[in-house]
Amino acid sequence: MTDSKTKIFGVIGHPIEHSLSPVMHNAVFKEKKINADYFAFDVDDKNLGNAIYGADALKFCGLNVTIPHKISVMKYIDEISEEANLINAVNTIKFEKGIATGYNTDGIGAIKAIEKNLNECLKGKKIFVFGAGGAARAIIFSALLSDAEISIYNRTSEKAVLINNEINEKLNKGLKVVHLKNLRAELKDSDIIINATSVGMFPNVDKCAINEGDIPEGKVVMDIVYNPIETKFLEFAKKRNCKVIGGVDMLVEQGAEALKIWLNLEADENLTGIMRKAVIEKLIKKM
Repeated sequence: MTDSKTKIFGVIGHPIEHSLSPVMHNAVFKEKKINADYFAFDVDDKNLGNAIYGADALKFCGLNVTIPHKISVMKYIDEISEEANLINAVNTIKFEKGIATGYNTDGIGAIKAIEKNLNECLKGKKIFVFGAGGAARAIIFSALLSDAEISIYNRTSEKAVLINNEINEKLNKGLKVVHLKNLRAELKDSDIIINATSVGMFPNVDKCAINEGDIPEGKVVMDIVYNPIETKFLEFAKKRNCKVIGGVDMLVEQGAEALKIWLNLEADENLTGIMRKAVIEKLIKKM
């Protein structure tokens, strides 16, 4: 039962009704007997600053930030972690002693999801990323910091070029920006292929970022979309004898990293197991 000592957490976005973060985090609080609650708040652009200042004034312990606020929220935060600065996006805020600190757990969440599934690190791996949005940026920066090689394809190539320029400036590293005519060859040359776009997300479950025949045989294929549990992209990849990693894995790992920041909880298999079970049960109920 919520009382004056209950730690309050939440996620802000617009729209927000699709979020499974409350289900995931509240499952941990219940299982671990932590006096805390996690809520979803629909916040539009014009009220973003008021939401952050209000959460601080009400002594919230932390917030997650989702679409479309991950970049715009940065101007309302007192301090920003090194990784969030590199990525230029914040998805996790910790309120402590009147200071709001911004972090980004998306990138490390994706990397951990891949490394746990492969049982090896990403150093030297060739990773192909579809997309140039916030999630793609986080994954790309974190993968480069893990010494992987990155190729990127985006329908609007200018966005991919901008990311490449920013990475050159911040990390003194580069990406391979792929054009449509070279897509098949680059995919074939990659070890890991990641859909970092929202293509295939519910309710557009029949959409796919790529034609089935363009997926090379035997690759590692990841989709950051977690609803549905198996996207059309992953369905096609299975038919091509690929090892698939679903979006639930990234959702859980980034959430576990947020709990580590807020409550110093160890992001171990016990914690992620509780979170994964809660998310999958909720998704199955929605089917």
